[in-house]
Amino acid sequence: MDSALSGRTEKQAKKWQMRELMLLDTAERLIQEHGFAQFNMDSLVRACDVSKGTVYNHFSSREDCIAGLYIGCMESLLKLFTRAASFQGSPRE
Repeated sequence: MDSALSGRTEKQAKKWQMRELMLLDTAERLIQEHGFAQFNMDSLVRACDVSKGTVYNHFSSREDCIAGLYIGCMESLLKLFTRAASFQGSPRE
């Protein structure tokens, strides 16, 4: 279990995870709209309905937030490749 989630009830852990996904979705949208160079933690705070402290409870820095986005992308790719590897048809299908 993630150290940030230890000691929390199931409801609290779910709320934490949902908030983190919302922050990552917002970060991705900001990067798409304004570019990677313009993305910073202050812009994420302004775009979300949470405090600066809440954002920093989830991500210690801009780089940590970007790493969260990369991890999400890698998990999606892993699911796609796992699904492709288990496909029983021919490659053309």
